[in-house]
Amino acid sequence: MDWLDQHGLLGKWSVGSAGVFAVDGSEPSPEVAALLASRGISQVGRSSSLTLGLLREASIVLAMTSAHAEAAQRLLGDAPGPPIQTLDPSGDIPDPIGHGFGVYADLADQLDAVLDQVLKKVTHANNDLG
Repeated sequence: MDWLDQHGLLGKWSVGSAGVFAVDGSEPSPEVAALLASRGISQVGRSSSLTLGLLREASIVLAMTSAHAEAAQRLLGDAPGPPIQTLDPSGDIPDPIGHGFGVYADLADQLDAVLDQVLKKVTHANNDLG
């Protein structure tokens, strides 16, 4: 959300997160809570599972892995929906679940870099960034 705000797009775009294997309402892992706190983020949400309704509302779906993208596409089936692609064009971003804080911190740094590039590309493609 900070990225959208910094680029004047907070009212034009919204961002959500849902997992193809997530259980609705689960609290974040202690590693995620610690990582967010270390970045000054105190407002922590709960998990949401990906639904057909969420897919139909989306303009684009970015998945961490090709398996996640394929699961989202299976959920969408033949229904009209957004483009579904992996977040990092260079390959899958492994899920850090079950690993320690350091793996989550490395993932956060990787996501920061990849998301900056992807968001610029997506918003430019929609003529929202000049």
